[in-house]
Amino acid sequence: MNSDPEDLQFHTAETVDERPRCGGCGAVLAESFWQIQGVNVCGDCAAARKTGQDLPDSRQKFFRALVYGSGAALLGWAGWSAVEIATGFQIGLLAIGVGWLVGTAIRKGTGGHTSRKYQIMAVVLTYLAISMSFVPILINDLIKKKNAAAEQKQKASPEVTVRPSGPGMAAGLGMLVGLALVSPLLGAFFNFPMGLIGVFIVFLALQRAWLLTKPDEAEITGPFQIEPAG
Repeated sequence: MNSDPEDLQFHTAETVDERPRCGGCGAVLAESFWQIQGVNVCGDCAAARKTGQDLPDSRQKFFRALVYGSGAALLGWAGWSAVEIATGFQIGLLAIGVGWLVGTAIRKGTGGHTSRKYQIMAVVLTYLAISMSFVPILINDLIKKKNAAAEQKQKASPEVTVRPSGPGMAAGLGMLVGLALVSPLLGAFFNFPMGLIGVFIVFLALQRAWLLTKPDEAEITGPFQIEPAG
């Protein structure tokens, strides 16, 4: 469909706004600008980024981050365990979700402050949440086997009292915890090469937690004067 020549107008010129703008908020850069990793930004955005980098640390902040992160790890551990017990499968996205949950909780606990120690905290709590989720499954299996063995002994000699043998409860729990801590590696070893997928999933979860608590080390330079056009 052709346009009617009478509908075309040549009286009003449409101008394009070519003024430089802030790469953060989009504000017009009038007189000066800063740069964050090569991106031109206004003074307000540069100041806000600098304030985030200079957030003070404290023992209270560290303790709060530990409490928040531990709570998130416990929630992730419970969710991962419940899903695996209910379905019999490990869902990789849940592990990544655990890393996101822990990293986000630690950032909330610190009020946005990040540093290397918070990265380490996030990775350790995420790994504990994932690896220790094997404990409920292992305990469940041990209880089933113990009950089955006790029933067999009672049927063979019902009048004989069966005394527990082997390591005590504390030692048994210690062995169980140790086994759970290395369970991702054991899974890769005994189920090679498919077990490597589980290790890779754990790596992605740890990476997510690590990146979420990564310190902001972006270089902020400026101010630079904007040369007038023409």
